[in-house]
Amino acid sequence: MRRLTATGALPALATLAALALFTGCAGRTADTACGGEATYADIAVAEGIGLCSTASEAEHGTIDLLVQGGNDGSQPAGLVVDYPIEGSVIPPEIAPPTFLWHDDADGADAWLLDAAFADGSARLSVLVPGEPAPKGEIDPQCISKTNKIYEPTPYQASAISWKPSAEVW
Repeated sequence: MRRLTATGALPALATLAALALFTGCAGRTADTACGGEATYADIAVAEGIGLCSTASEAEHGTIDLLVQGGNDGSQPAGLVVDYPIEGSVIPPEIAPPTFLWHDDADGADAWLLDAAFADGSARLSVLVPGEPAPKGEIDPQCISKTNKIYEPTPYQASAISWKPSAEVW
C-alpha cells in the first residue's frame, strides 16, 4: 500500500489499494442518510466530515473490512501514483483533478481510496472503478501537414484513472 502525505490546512494520509473484488462501481443510485435518493458516481464512506456516505450498509461493511485489511501488514500489489504528485495541494473550490496511477495487480477492476486525517478526526473511503486514462479532445483546426496528433507513451497510455464526483470532491 502506498501512503501519500498531503500538505496544507488539513493534512491527511491518503492510500490507494488495488482490489480485484468489485465490478460495476460507477453510476448508481444510493439512498443517503442526508436526504433521500441521489445519483452518485462513487461509492463513498464519510466519517467526521460534511459529506454524506453513498455506500449501502453492505458496501460500508466491505469497505471497512478492506481498510482494516490494508493495515494487517500484508504486502499488497505495488502501486505508483503518477498524479497528483506527493505533497500536492489542490484547492477544493476548483474542478476535481484526475488521479492517475499504475499498479502490479493483474485483473484488478476496482481500487479503494482511503483518506484519513492525521489526527483521526475524519475519514473518507471511496471505492472507484479505475478507468483508462482519458484522452483529450483534438481541435480539428489545429491539425495540419506540419504537426501530428499527440500520442501518449506506452506507459502513459497504460495508466489507470479516477476523477472524483462532485459529491465526493
